[in-house]
Order: sequence, then C-alpha cells, then structure tokens
Amino acid sequence: MKSSDPSNKRQLILDALEELISSKRFHEITLDQVAERAKVGKGTIYRYFRDKEDLFLQLAISGMENLNSMIQTRILDNHCAAIEERLLQLCQLLAAFISRRHELMRIVHEEEMRHIHDSMHHGELAQQRHQVMVNIAKIITQGKKTGQLRADLDPFEAAILLHGMLMARHMHMHHHGHGEIALESVITLFLHGARAREEIG
Repeated sequence: MKSSDPSNKRQLILDALEELISSKRFHEITLDQVAERAKVGKGTIYRYFRDKEDLFLQLAISGMENLNSMIQTRILDNHCAAIEERLLQLCQLLAAFISRRHELMRIVHEEEMRHIHDSMHHGELAQQRHQVMVNIAKIITQGKKTGQLRADLDPFEAAILLHGMLMARHMHMHHHGHGEIALESVITLFLHGARAREEIG
C-alpha cells in the first residue's frame, strides 16, 4: 500500500482501487474487492464515497491533484533549467501519468458523457484538468520572459497543443503497441515553431 498511515482509511481505499485498476477493468472491480484490498469493511467505503463511480472519480481527482503538485514543485519552482529541459521534465511527468491512469481516465470520461447535462457533476475534476493547462502555460510564460520562446506565443494555446501532442503519442503507442515516439521528438516538434528567433547580424 502507498499509504503507511492506517488511520487514513480514505487514502487506503483509493490506493487499493489504484492497485486493482492495474490488472482489472471497471466492470471486473467490486467494492468487496476494494474493501478486502484496503483491509476495511465494505461499509467504510460508503462513509467516504457515494458509490463505485464516485470512488473512481475521486481517485481521478486525487491523481490530478498530485500531478499538479509535482508540476509545481519539480518544474515551476525550478527557474534555473533551460526551457528544453523543463519541457522534457514536464512531458515525462505527463506521459507517465497518462500511461499509468489510461484505464481510469477512460472510465471517468465515459461517466462524464453520461452526466453531460449535469453542470456540477465532475466539476472538481474539470478544475484540476484546467489547472494542468494553467501550469503548462506558466512554464511557457517563463520561457517567454527569458527570451527562450517567442514573445507573441499564446501560452494557453501552446499548452493545449503540447498536451494534445502527448495524448496523440500515447494513443498511437497504446493502440499500435509499437513504434514508440521519443519524448525528445515531441519537444523538438513543439519548439520548432516556438523557439525565439535569432537576431540576424
């Protein structure tokens, strides 16, 4: 278990679900299995989560919160590294997150489609997703301020494009199972139109 504090039952439940997701699909996972893995009673799960869908959703939110925290501490707070290095670190974090939580995010997306008319449903997850884009945009803004990226670059648009490139990379490798695209190639392609122009003469 990832959580070493036995009193933190909510986190133990989330950790148990994350372990089960690595080998089972949504319909194969039961709350009884989660309770057994977390070493808590099934009734304890309902003290923290409404149902199975809510449990999956809260795990997704927790993961996005952790991702945003890592982006902040490992990259945004590291002002010394060159923009290429910082973007590579960012891509490594995002690629690992996308790969490890692919099944979870697919399930959550399906739940979002079922509740698309409920504007409050999954609002917290949407906020965390938006914060990821904001954090990527902050890194790009820092690159603009140091002259490493174009002054006319829109940071948020660039963040969306970079994230989209990483998602496309993951989908290609997930569905085809071969022809891995190096993260360095993603950064090179992204910076081709974003690198600050060198002065002539």
